[in-house]
Amino acid sequence: MVRIPLSSLGGNCLNVDKIGAGPEVMLIHGFTGSSKTWDRLIWSLSDRYSLTTIDLLGHGLSDAPSDSKYYHMDKTVDALEEVLAHFDTSDVTWLGYSLGARIALSAAVSLPSLTAGLILESGSPGLQTQNERLARKAQDEALADWIEKVGIEDFVDYWQAIPLWKSQEALSNDFRQELRSQRLKNSEVGLANSLRGLGTGAQPHLHHRLGEIMIPTLLIVGEYDSRYVEIGHEMMRNVANGSIRIEAGAGHAVHLERPGNFQVAIADFLGGIIQIS
Repeated sequence: MVRIPLSSLGGNCLNVDKIGAGPEVMLIHGFTGSSKTWDRLIWSLSDRYSLTTIDLLGHGLSDAPSDSKYYHMDKTVDALEEVLAHFDTSDVTWLGYSLGARIALSAAVSLPSLTAGLILESGSPGLQTQNERLARKAQDEALADWIEKVGIEDFVDYWQAIPLWKSQEALSNDFRQELRSQRLKNSEVGLANSLRGLGTGAQPHLHHRLGEIMIPTLLIVGEYDSRYVEIGHEMMRNVANGSIRIEAGAGHAVHLERPGNFQVAIADFLGGIIQIS
């Protein structure tokens, strides 16, 4: 692992790990996650691909500055471009989960010359109307203030009990405890500012830019996550070279709930990109 200071983030560092050799894939975790999100997937792919994982700003071992301006989407995408330049990478497939999927989508449309493929797990292009964005922004900012008030442990207790994770009750107690322990390693300031800068309400929506995406694109979503199934179908109607995979028996976090099927889906998609290129 290496900590890379990035000018787009005011000199703050992202924690980055790189493993394997071959075509480049950058993996971007979700809110409250870290590069550890991808441990299972990495070991199934590292013999064929060069895999770069990061801790987003405010997460894991990356810096967690108190100024929320460094967490905005444009600065996040600029930081990822700097990471690619650091490793002299000119052609990458983005793979993102949830918040990471929104970032991956933003990177794909902002950096088309660097983008070979796109994999979105439970992703969305943001909220289309200004009223929706303003309402969500206010909600996220209130939650951010609360996180800083009550601390990381109370927040994680709240977060892991939201309905979005209902299907994860089928996971083993040991695995759920491991997930909780990882979330507790994040900082209050980092998570709060991630909501302020990268929340769905703060993010510029990308509905009008989906038609620009010409590279192979895969959207993976769990069947129980009905809202994201609907979003996924709508997105793929507007992406020229896109497909959607709805994973049976899974909710929002397919990589946790159906890890074997998730690994196969990613490997098959990446294999197809190599044949295309």
